Amino acid sequence: MFRKTCAFVVVLLLAASAWAGDPWKEKSYKEWDEKDIQKILADSPWAKTISVEAPWIKGAQDIGLQPGATSQGGGGASGVNPAMAAAPGQAPIPVARFVIRWASATTVRQAIARGSLLRGAMQEADAEKYLAQQFTEYAVVLLGPGDLSLFAQADEKMLKDKAYLSPKKTKQKIAPSRVEVGRGKDGKTVTGVIFYFPKKTAKGEAVISPDEKEVDFSCRAPGAVFGTRFEPQKMVNKQGADI
Repeated sequence: MFRKTCAFVVVLLLAASAWAGDPWKEKSYKEWDEKDIQKILADSPWAKTISVEAPWIKGAQDIGLQPGATSQGGGGASGVNPAMAAAPGQAPIPVARFVIRWASATTVRQAIARGSLLRGAMQEADAEKYLAQQFTEYAVVLLGPGDLSLFAQADEKMLKDKAYLSPKKTKQKIAPSRVEVGRGKDGKTVTGVIFYFPKKTAKGEAVISPDEKEVDFSCRAPGAVFGTRFEPQKMVNKQGADI
């Protein structure tokens, strides 16, 4: 009896853990709190936090986000670790964290809207209009907290030539249809880079088939490569597939 009781308790704990870890599956977006939002925007099937060697960063920097600053991707108190090991006699190479996010997904847009509502930066009616918008392209965004200054002088053509989506089934490298570099109020600071990809090939075929299991994203910038792998079969919310 004791073993059965323990097993039952373990099952309950595992179920509770799964619920806590996947708010997009069990909760309405209107019930998400800041913790749920941060998870969706920085550590979920739609958002991957990566570490990249960042030789363009000089010394230690604290460029972390304030709590609730979801527009920049979340991900901790500091975007840079300057203490990486280096070859004898050489200075350590800083490693910075970045978030690569499938920004066109409904789940991601719901998290952004919900975060804006919680902070009073958006009214309910505006949130509904924002969520009603239809994306005709896939949008993948590269965000901090790491320093994105290496993109300050990048132009759209260069970025289009150095970025792609690659579904595992077709192994094709799909180039962006357009790229936008987001900048801060000073007009210089790079806050993010958005890559837009067509949903269909030139032949009218779906770029990502419904049964696709893996899609790689890569972007090569001067001195660094940013990349991650998305798994469409895991990009599922309460309504179903969400890519």
